[in-house]
Amino acid sequence: PVFFLGDGARLPQLARALGPDPRSGLSDRTRFWDFCAGAPETLSALSYLYAGEGLSRGYGGMGAFCPCTHLLRDRAGRPRLARFAWTPRRRERPLSLGEAEALARRDPDAAARDLWDTLDRGEEVSYDLTVQSLDPAVVEFLEFDPLDATAAWPEDRFPAQAAGTLTLTENPGDVFAQVEQAAFSPGNLVPGIGLSGDRLLSDAAFAMADSGRYRLGREGPWLPVNRPLVPVEGTAAAPAGAAAGGELPPTPSGTVLPQLRPPRDPYVQPAARYAALDERGQFLLAENMAAELAHCPQSVVHAMLEHLYAASPQWCALVQERVEFFKQML
Repeated sequence: PVFFLGDGARLPQLARALGPDPRSGLSDRTRFWDFCAGAPETLSALSYLYAGEGLSRGYGGMGAFCPCTHLLRDRAGRPRLARFAWTPRRRERPLSLGEAEALARRDPDAAARDLWDTLDRGEEVSYDLTVQSLDPAVVEFLEFDPLDATAAWPEDRFPAQAAGTLTLTENPGDVFAQVEQAAFSPGNLVPGIGLSGDRLLSDAAFAMADSGRYRLGREGPWLPVNRPLVPVEGTAAAPAGAAAGGELPPTPSGTVLPQLRPPRDPYVQPAARYAALDERGQFLLAENMAAELAHCPQSVVHAMLEHLYAASPQWCALVQERVEFFKQML
């Protein structure tokens, strides 16, 4: 439900940190963890990713979150801030890091093969679309910034509501034409859904559309896989949906929407997340992080331990203990 960064201006740095070493072309854990050590706001995403949510057996059981905040408007023009998520109907136990590595060695395409084989057997794969929403008027009273992609919205206070279902029934007949040529952008909006003051969303709306043009050329939006199925108009003079006869919700004059607030304490939500895990979950989180940190220089390990200590001394101690254990095995 969260992302590593709340500011799209740093996305190129994150992309380089996740990429291979530019000299050797080989994967290098140190690049990623060195980036995280210099960006404490990544701790929230790490607390989800390494706790197991990011280690699924296949795409058919893997959920997807949009950590960016959109702006919804009803027919009367009343605004709501919202976040979307896809929840798989197939529930399964997440893999441990060891299980994931063993599966990747045995079959690097295991996640995609799981989805392909399921559909090839004639079975359906479904995901439920859920929406969390809140009134912009309450933003100033919240202890977190709902426009910050590194901050999760507590589900006990902002419950996810069902909004629809996506069901996959068959595999593509042409991977190149139906998958590789597909281009997505949060800038492709429909009446009632718009961009908020979320900086990551605003940057992504530009960057993803631009990368699609670079990859596919000017004709990209009109390729069969991207072509709209109903008449649309995307010019500023005639907003999306106008040509199709859809009635656009009005934007009341004088409406003041919330903007991104000053940086918050990056350790509050990771600390709460760690405390909410049971004993096995806490150990799994520390074990998965330590297994990678053990391959990093001591300076990077020390910087990460400082961040962990600021969030939870217990979390820090457990990671430090497991790092020493893994180093002895190298």
